[in-house]
Amino acid sequence: MIIIKISSVALFILTTLIFLSCSREKTRTVTIGVYYWKTVFELTEEDRDWIKDNTITKIYTRFFDVDWDISNSRALPVGSLKIITNKIPEVEIIPTIFITNKTFLNVPDTSIYDLTTKIFEKIKSQAKTFKSQKIKEIQLDCDWTKKTKDKYFYFIKVIRGFCVNENISLSATVRLHQVKYFDDTGVPPVDRGSLMFYNMSSVSNLETKNSIFDEEIATKYLVNFDTYPLKLDVILPAFSWAVLFSRNKIAGIINDVKFDELDSNGNFEYLKNNLFKVVKDFYFHERYIKKNDIIRVEEISLETTQIAAELIAPYILNDSLVVSIYHLNKEIVQNYGKGDLQNIFSVFH
Repeated sequence: MIIIKISSVALFILTTLIFLSCSREKTRTVTIGVYYWKTVFELTEEDRDWIKDNTITKIYTRFFDVDWDISNSRALPVGSLKIITNKIPEVEIIPTIFITNKTFLNVPDTSIYDLTTKIFEKIKSQAKTFKSQKIKEIQLDCDWTKKTKDKYFYFIKVIRGFCVNENISLSATVRLHQVKYFDDTGVPPVDRGSLMFYNMSSVSNLETKNSIFDEEIATKYLVNFDTYPLKLDVILPAFSWAVLFSRNKIAGIINDVKFDELDSNGNFEYLKNNLFKVVKDFYFHERYIKKNDIIRVEEISLETTQIAAELIAPYILNDSLVVSIYHLNKEIVQNYGKGDLQNIFSVFH
């Protein structure tokens, strides 16, 4: 009798779990997005077809950066977006603003309200260039620290007040360490967070294998998602770059570089672990690099993006979310086809 009773309870629990799982699959809504992180917004016909084929409805578009100008002792916009393609039917443009941590380290408390006002007005002014677009959401991107948390969060509260008055939602990017240690780092006072599931180890350390995505490192940060008080969307990596080192110190990042490009170039000597040594001074991707500089190639493949999606999906608990790819360029259009992206996004349903 005891055995039958335990089996009945176990069966009830199992049936309940299956029912809840099936219910979640039926009700969960996944919206597809992509990030556009260039200084000129111009979509080719191939870009448009890719967006349409993959049912992408949101483009998180970098409008401008905000950085601290040392010479003028004030925060200034940098690299404002030039908009050429100004009409994209059935796709929502989401203004995204990157603000350096250095800005909040230096800006006086008394200047934050004025800075927020100028940023908000610049966003609205720039958004008018897009035809048939109404701002529904603004996203902020800042890798805040304990030293800048209070200023950044105050900035968020001010801009959120402006957004509420105009029926605009506000989101912010969140890094993995800011979820794991949220008791210390704090939770940004926004409507939603967008988890950057990449850039998870030190890019400036020469010994780093791949700072964009490292499954072993990522696994160590998959904690506290069940208690994190902000609903999270997900941003998956789909980009590659080369990290330049001079005298063993980071000297910059060169975007959109693949391993094969360096391996087939006689100006580089392969060392180990995706590390190359520069054998003579020359220009590479419009960047002057010197003999004996070291370049580490960090590459993300379609398979890596799939692994990242499968790893993070079980930890995102809300019933609706946006899953986005970072970022839209020629490489992703050519290598991430309709069926490929459907496989990636399907793990979130």
